[in-house]
Amino acid sequence: MGVEGTLEYLSNLLSRARRGKKKRKQIQSVAVKIRMDCEGCARKVKKVLSGVKGAKSVDVDLKQQKATVTGYNVEAKKVLKAAQSTKKKCELWPYVPYTLVAHPYVSGA
Repeated sequence: MGVEGTLEYLSNLLSRARRGKKKRKQIQSVAVKIRMDCEGCARKVKKVLSGVKGAKSVDVDLKQQKATVTGYNVEAKKVLKAAQSTKKKCELWPYVPYTLVAHPYVSGA
């Protein structure tokens, strides 16, 4: 096995390694509307939601009554179930795409 054989072997080895690489997981974020009254409620919600599998960060906005979970492979159902385990009223953050309704946020239009 000369230099040419060695180079061919390394070339084949590297091309196999590139094919075998997994695709990088996409970062996803799920927003949940949760009824929170005080800082204690917000702390409790943040602690529970940070335990969701794949969650990298949890942002809680007490003023908007909103919690956002960001991470890899974060599923909305699992986040909602974890939020419901706090015994607080919660739902997925209401979002109406503009493609469905002409003026979704204007009443009487």
